[in-house]
Amino acid sequence: MPAILLPTFLKFLLQSTPDKARDFRRYGRPGGYDFYHSLKKAAHSMTVRGKGLDRASQEVLARSNDSERAHNIEALQRLAEWLKKRKGEFFEPPQGLYRSPNNVLSIKLHPEFGLAHKDKRMVIALWNTKEPKLTPTAAGIGVYMMRTQMKAGPFTDCTFHVLDLRETRLYGPASIPNQAHSLLAAELMLAEKLLEDDEAA
Repeated sequence: MPAILLPTFLKFLLQSTPDKARDFRRYGRPGGYDFYHSLKKAAHSMTVRGKGLDRASQEVLARSNDSERAHNIEALQRLAEWLKKRKGEFFEPPQGLYRSPNNVLSIKLHPEFGLAHKDKRMVIALWNTKEPKLTPTAAGIGVYMMRTQMKAGPFTDCTFHVLDLRETRLYGPASIPNQAHSLLAAELMLAEKLLEDDEAA
């Protein structure tokens, strides 16, 4: 059963069906690579682990391949600028898993950090994909998925968010579309069909 990260799933959601089929085929086979893996790790280090921008940037340089280093360093710098205006305490975010109805696909919900700011506790997942552009509806579905799976126990007081580093825009509960459940269900059904068709080919 393929397991992909939330930003990857949101990217698929925004794609045309032929593009979804191509990319799901890639992730449905061993050896898939997450372009933003080093950014995720470095963002967690800079925030929750308190390492700061310089040390976190060194992690990007050490973990990234040549094609992604500059791209991810820029994203980390944009995150640092965004955080300057939002002073608070960082905390370890929850993690979760959202499975498709027939367990053909799993989406890993691994937000990068939690931030307590102005008496509010926010759990934040990052988006740094250039194309396709993140829409409020897609971001809202990501927020819905996190809230559904992780708003429990010590995190019942948290709000869940997707931070678009390309536009430095924070999406939260207000972005969840009224039809989030049905939109997500349709997307997961299509994902299962594409993956099952590829396996049968």
